[in-house]
Amino acid sequence: MKKLILSAIAALMICGLQAQDARPQKARQEFTPEKIAQFETERVTKDLKLDKETKQKISEINLRFAKEQVALRQANNAKREELRKQMEAIRSEKDKAYEKVLSPKDFAIYKQKREEARKKMQERRANGENNDADSGAGRDRGSDSPTRD
Repeated sequence: MKKLILSAIAALMICGLQAQDARPQKARQEFTPEKIAQFETERVTKDLKLDKETKQKISEINLRFAKEQVALRQANNAKREELRKQMEAIRSEKDKAYEKVLSPKDFAIYKQKREEARKKMQERRANGENNDADSGAGRDRGSDSPTRD
């Protein structure tokens, strides 16, 4: 009788494990530099209400720096701290390029929004929320954000 009960329990456990494996896993999207640049451009254009000419310039800047960031991530064998420093250098260059294109008022708004997003991300991390589950959405950029600053 014990063997029958143990066999039934084992069978139920195996079925339960198989059912878990059958559920689709939330796949992490791979973002191309073009998708990253497009997303960033749309976000900045929406936040700052840019005209077409400025939007085009911002788009070119975003594509250039998205390519650098993606290449750095793919080729990086460095430690996490080294990667962080390299990414910060790229962001700094991007900010300088933005500053040349945007008005002082728009650049200030851009920096303010970025800082708000950074604080929101830190809060999410402090609360233990899983940012990977939503592709890095803790940046106040929508639930499908392709980048992480």
